Amino acid sequence: MEQFEQLQIVLDEGLQELTTLWRDIGLDQATVQERKKTVLNQFKNITDRMLNEEKSFKTRLLESLEHHSRVCQKLSKEMGVSYDEPDAHLSLLELQQAMKAEAVKLGDMKEERMKEVLKLKKIDEDICNKICMDPYYVSSTNVPTTAQLEGLKDHIRRMDEEKFDREEKYIGMKEAILRLYTELEEEPMSDMEREVACEETERFILSSTNLAQVSDILKMLENQVKKNQKSHMEMVEKIGSLYERLRLDMAEKYQFLSLHQGHGKSVLAELKDEVDRLEEMKKANIESFINNLRNELHAIWD
Repeated sequence: MEQFEQLQIVLDEGLQELTTLWRDIGLDQATVQERKKTVLNQFKNITDRMLNEEKSFKTRLLESLEHHSRVCQKLSKEMGVSYDEPDAHLSLLELQQAMKAEAVKLGDMKEERMKEVLKLKKIDEDICNKICMDPYYVSSTNVPTTAQLEGLKDHIRRMDEEKFDREEKYIGMKEAILRLYTELEEEPMSDMEREVACEETERFILSSTNLAQVSDILKMLENQVKKNQKSHMEMVEKIGSLYERLRLDMAEKYQFLSLHQGHGKSVLAELKDEVDRLEEMKKANIESFINNLRNELHAIWD
């Protein structure tokens, strides 16, 4: 109120000084009135111009307030978060500034969230590709809600645990397979066997199908071990029997068997060669062999 009173005083004092000057100059009353009217018109023009500028500024404030309010509502809904609504009792300028600050804060949150979701999607896709599982769907263009973001993080945790379990299982089977190849003195035959034996563990795709095939390879080799062990036992018994029948030095047998332990391909081949050698000796000494059997039968009969 004081400012308006001061403005009135300034205007009145100015008009009084102007009136005094005009009279000193010698202007007649009509001219003085005309010049007072001009001064008032100039003042009114200045006031109108300033009023229009301030009205325009108020309009821009209202438009900015409405715009930032819409932005806040949109981002809040998209991300599933709340925001601080300014106090309605604030002035229009304070209200606009507060709402703009909230819009900027939500915009920064959206930008950070989009960066985070793209990074998490890449991690999730890499893990899922490794184990041939479907990745968690989150849009790459729309900002995710808090629930979607947490769902993606939870999916990554579960897929990472599944990947770890499969890696542990695969590494255990691979080590067993390589050990059995060494024991059996065998080489991988199929493409999958070569991939398991020769490729780096990190490059192996840990799909359910691939792990099932690796398990089949392991079972096949384990069965081969059992088969070889059985063949080894049978040939050792055969060699022992032939040594006895041929009345050979048993010390030589023990020495031979001590040098040919295990169930590898080369050991079985050596045992087979020894069985074949003893069989040839048995054929060469068949008459002596038959006589020995006859004497044993007589002894049994007696």
